[in-house]
Amino acid sequence: MDRSTRHRQSEAPRIPLRPELFEFMDVRSLCQYQCCSKACGKDVREANAWSLLAGVQAPRSVREALESDALSRVRSQTLRRLLADALAEPSQPLRPSQFRDFTFFVRIADGGRMIWEGDLQMASNACIDLTLTNVTSHIKRSGACPKLIDFLAKMNTTSTQDEAALEGITITLIAIRDVDQAMVSIGKFPYYDHADGDGDPDQMFLFTCREALFAVPGFNFEPHLLLETRHDSDGDGELISLRLGVDINSIEAEYDRYVDHLDNSQIQYLLTYLAGVPRTSVRDEALRTIRSWVS
Repeated sequence: MDRSTRHRQSEAPRIPLRPELFEFMDVRSLCQYQCCSKACGKDVREANAWSLLAGVQAPRSVREALESDALSRVRSQTLRRLLADALAEPSQPLRPSQFRDFTFFVRIADGGRMIWEGDLQMASNACIDLTLTNVTSHIKRSGACPKLIDFLAKMNTTSTQDEAALEGITITLIAIRDVDQAMVSIGKFPYYDHADGDGDPDQMFLFTCREALFAVPGFNFEPHLLLETRHDSDGDGELISLRLGVDINSIEAEYDRYVDHLDNSQIQYLLTYLAGVPRTSVRDEALRTIRSWVS
């Protein structure tokens, strides 16, 4: 190679390697590129090429862990800002979250074996009434609970048939406040009894929780779920919805413990309180409000 040729090559513009191309390389080719010259080595360092390549070629579980870790850091920063904003504002009475501000995680199990789980959103803000129509088709396809599908195909069932089909079925309900992902464990609900619609296509079944959602002196706030079903002998029966209610029961009474029930605005208030209230003064005032419901 003569001197003029070397001079022309040295003046040729260098085309840097774009970072987007690193994901299409393998370890050997990237190593060869880095060793070509000092300029190429500089490109690799400045573009953080080895990290980019590792992110692409890492096993899926590792990538998911990295993504989850990054998401957790972002969420943590968001929660800090929300808390700081809340403390910066003048103290005000508790503003209840709306039902639509929550996502509800539901798990349906049979004898401890999960047959369906997923997140459900509120169709309206009037009450906690979660639609289950798509759940039935999933259970049918998976074959996870044949006795439940068979039960939905039966009309005019007796209490014995109800118990045979629903005994062992449990429904777990968790509320997640969307703005900060605060969670409220509402409860695990086993089947208790037939509630309404005996002999009709549309029926309701009561699922109760053995643990109180909240307690104040002398009283427990005990949640229950009403499972609405539609029965059809042609095989089109389905689970319709889940509806949450909260009863006020006396701790001291031996019989007839039921005193009253919370209305929907009170359930909203209680869920907001249980999801977390930053200020101590607001939290104390909210607790006094909740206790006043039974005074």
